[in-house]
Amino acid sequence: MRSLDGFHPDGFDAFARHAVGAGDAGEANDDALVGRLRALAEVSVPASLLPRVLVTAGLAGAYALVASPIGPVFVAYGEDGVSLVRRAADAAAFEAAFRARFGRPARPVDRLPAALARQVAAHLDGTGRGALPLDLGGLSVFERAVLAKAREIPRGEVRPYGCVAREIGRPT
Repeated sequence: MRSLDGFHPDGFDAFARHAVGAGDAGEANDDALVGRLRALAEVSVPASLLPRVLVTAGLAGAYALVASPIGPVFVAYGEDGVSLVRRAADAAAFEAAFRARFGRPARPVDRLPAALARQVAAHLDGTGRGALPLDLGGLSVFERAVLAKAREIPRGEVRPYGCVAREIGRPT
């Protein structure tokens, strides 16, 4: 059996007893404290807490449905820029895909922030100049290099992956 923090419960008990001074005259109190600490692993956290914590920490993702040349797409974004653009059957499917990719929820909003909406629309219709802010957090150095090189490909042109890999110095 493993506890939430990845340690065997007996290891937690030993740590907790050490932290509260097991062996003192108050060993019964120490056992009670250890029991109360162990019970914290069973506490249910309100579903509304995680989104509030993510917003406060600047890690919250939000998304909106945006019209595109290929039909409606969901666009997720955060403080650093766009994190995911994806077609999905509905909002629930998009949220599931976002959670699977990033390990955290995204919250729906009515629309993208005005400046971001203009940038996204310009990139989707082909008139976008300049860099669309992207949130590449969680990607490896290799993945970032591939995406940076792919962004250099002019609209309407294609490159085989092997060409992109050679251009970033990773041909295999």
